[in-house]
Amino acid sequence: MKLISFLLIIIGSLLSQEANNQHQNLFVARAQHLLTITSSNKDTLFRAYDLYVSPGGDIYIADQVEDCIKIFNQNGKLIKKFGKTGSKPGEFNTIGEIAISENYIAISDYISSRLQIFSKDFKHIRTIYAQGIVFDLAFDSDEFLWVGAFTGKKNKTLFKYSKESNKIIQIIPLKHSSGDQFKDIFFLAISKDGYVVIAYRVLNRIEVWDKSGKFIRDFQVPGLKSEADSKKISTGLFSSTRVPDGIIFGFCSVNDSGDIFLIGGSYSENPARDLYVMNILGEFHARITMPEKVWKFYMQDKTNIYVVSGKELNFVKKYLLR
Repeated sequence: MKLISFLLIIIGSLLSQEANNQHQNLFVARAQHLLTITSSNKDTLFRAYDLYVSPGGDIYIADQVEDCIKIFNQNGKLIKKFGKTGSKPGEFNTIGEIAISENYIAISDYISSRLQIFSKDFKHIRTIYAQGIVFDLAFDSDEFLWVGAFTGKKNKTLFKYSKESNKIIQIIPLKHSSGDQFKDIFFLAISKDGYVVIAYRVLNRIEVWDKSGKFIRDFQVPGLKSEADSKKISTGLFSSTRVPDGIIFGFCSVNDSGDIFLIGGSYSENPARDLYVMNILGEFHARITMPEKVWKFYMQDKTNIYVVSGKELNFVKKYLLR
């Protein structure tokens, strides 16, 4: 477990590495800044590990400073806080990923198999211990919870859970799952019309499935390497371990129209700033260069994007893509 945790921390830090790869813009959009939420007092101090934006514009931030969910209104005013550090229901041992549907909120612990399901008013429903360390999660349009978890087993990294219990009702046999501790890490996004999108962190591969677990297609982003370079760790306990020397994608999201948005990693011309836009068919639409490096983001619709930025992940900003 300690080895897996160490390796996941290494791969997370690779987002900041830079390398050059020439790729021509097919479309240049201007990102107009609309809103900034940052630490202005002790209540709004945060390290935003994940975020979600409701249809009404409320902004949910998974804050690793206080291990809680902080909810801001569309004007950036703090309106609610929930959770604290701990191991009881409603407490988090370093908060991690979040997923929100019409009726449920799922929150995981960071580098852990533990995740909790709550009602929208934060009443604890149940705790799930996943098959491995949880690295992403999402609800589909039927409110089934999908969980990406590293197990070290080929084709056993994406799980679909029952709505009524902790039972796994489906294990999705991803096409590019190999059991490798790095290559199996992916980003998970599900569109409102039921497309399940998988984007691998160190592979230039996007897989599309439907919410019944049927494979539809896979494709690549043109102009990027097919796989991240690797290097050997030559000191200490991990001297024989090869680790990625960069990442292909830094994050993935989908909007209401089913368009796929991916932040390019180490091999993009502008690492952590190039936003690649593709449709569900795998057709490349655009590369948009953001004004700053982006850690995570949420596409509210076709043009409004909320991003987590700053070296300490202490800024959440809204941009209009024009």
